[in-house]
Amino acid sequence: MSIIPVTSVPSFETYAQWHIDRLEIETPNFLNGVCMGTWKQIAGRTFKLFHVGWTPGGIPPAPTSVRFELRHLDTVSVDGNSFDGTYDQKFFDANGNLVSEDMGTIHATRLSVDQFAESTASR
Repeated sequence: MSIIPVTSVPSFETYAQWHIDRLEIETPNFLNGVCMGTWKQIAGRTFKLFHVGWTPGGIPPAPTSVRFELRHLDTVSVDGNSFDGTYDQKFFDANGNLVSEDMGTIHATRLSVDQFAESTASR
């Protein structure tokens, strides 16, 4: 088995919604990107996420990748408007073999319904 180095997986941005029923839906900024996950609070402001998705046609440089698993460990800011954490993302081929892995840090900022109202109020 050969693992592609962590620096070879392209970075991307995404919108994610963490729902009160402990489900998460994400829409990344690449073609055919829609994924789902589940989350759990494990401490005061600390949460873990398990997330899965398909990679039709693979990812550069792993063209045999057909699915991935993503795990987060995140801490929400005191004001609740952002979180920071770490992630581990593993990519698998059709036989379940690991073909690539990407690990790193993550930062997210909450979108608010009031953001639109504030930007249009100044017009």
